[in-house]
Amino acid sequence: MSWYKKIVIQCAFKITSLFGVVLLSNTHKSIHGARRLLPCNLRFDNNTTPNIEYRVKNRIKFFSGYVILGFIGLISIACISCMSAKEFTPKQYMLEVSLPHKLNNKASSKVLEINSINVVPQFASLGFVYRVSDLNYVVDYYNVFFTPPAQQINKIMNNYMRAKNIFSYISSGNGQLKSDYILYPEITALYADYRDSKRPLAVMVTDVTLFSKEDVNKPLLHKSYTARISLVEKSSESLVKSWNKALQSILADISRDLSRAI
Repeated sequence: MSWYKKIVIQCAFKITSLFGVVLLSNTHKSIHGARRLLPCNLRFDNNTTPNIEYRVKNRIKFFSGYVILGFIGLISIACISCMSAKEFTPKQYMLEVSLPHKLNNKASSKVLEINSINVVPQFASLGFVYRVSDLNYVVDYYNVFFTPPAQQINKIMNNYMRAKNIFSYISSGNGQLKSDYILYPEITALYADYRDSKRPLAVMVTDVTLFSKEDVNKPLLHKSYTARISLVEKSSESLVKSWNKALQSILADISRDLSRAI
């Protein structure tokens, strides 16, 4: 189910819940009002004024209608609650890429430290971000990353660079090993581009800066990598698969440029 349909159902659930609460409140007040209208010794016999009998009976029917509506409201709330418990359970996804073959049999003697990846705030949430117009972005809270995207991409990048075998060791900056180079990666875009409904895209943009520990004032590499991968279909499964392809392509380009820069 698409994100906007889920939002509509959620709004309907909230409105129905509020409607049910209001009905129950009014029913409670109405019943007490009816009791005040009826004296304990009131009997509808031949001596009772017909007008009073008519008015009291109509009031009772009116209050009974409130009770019935309140009961219907409760049933509606229960049904929607059961439906929402199944419908609104978030689907969680993990990114993954295929590890490459080693670039060469003998790695460089240098050590690379990869700084923890930063994801810009607008794309750092667990919920998937969709771009639906040039200026409008929405977050889908029912299709989400299992862990923050920064954590996932950070682990993938470290494993990828180790598999590439460009450096003798990949450090995560824990201080256990002195590094020769330090890489600063940043994710500046991570979203689904749905502006063209006939051609949905998975978009990922990564900026990297490489410094030598001998000269931290002059970067050896400073570049932005952009990948825009078409989705097979407009679905969360297809979106994650396209993000995986985008990340695979970006990591391949980064590793190629790193081997040239050192």
